[in-house]
Amino acid sequence: WDFRTGSLEKQLSQLHTSQVSSVVTSPMSDRYLVSAGKDNTIKVVDLVNFETVQVLENPGLRCGGNKVVPCISPDDSTVACGSNNGSIYMWSVRTGGLEHELKKHKNGVLACAWSPSSAMLASADQKGDVIVWD
Repeated sequence: WDFRTGSLEKQLSQLHTSQVSSVVTSPMSDRYLVSAGKDNTIKVVDLVNFETVQVLENPGLRCGGNKVVPCISPDDSTVACGSNNGSIYMWSVRTGGLEHELKKHKNGVLACAWSPSSAMLASADQKGDVIVWD
C-alpha cells in the first residue's frame, strides 16, 4: 500500500499454498518481507522486485496449528521462526540453509524477536515462557 494515497502498490498472490499466518518486514532496511504459512514454509520476498528469494523449510517446522511469527535479524542475514514442536529454526537469508535449531521450549513457540544489535534472540511459547538466547 501507498500510505499517502491509499492505493494498492503490489499484491503477492499465491505466496503460500495454504493460509498465511503472519508477515514481517526487515526492521532496519525494509528490504525483505518474511511470511509464515500454514503450509509449513517461510518465504523471504525481496521488496525491491517482489520476487521470492528463499523458501525456508525443515521437516520439523510446524506452522499450521497456531499463529507463528517469524523474524528477520536487523542485519538481514538470518530468519528465525518458532515451531509447534518447541524448536526455533534459524536460516541464512543468503543461502537458505538451516544454520541452527534451538531446543529449550517445552511448548509450541509462537514468536521470536531479535535485539537491535542481532546479538540476542527472544522467543515466547504457548504457555507464556520467554527465553532469551545469546
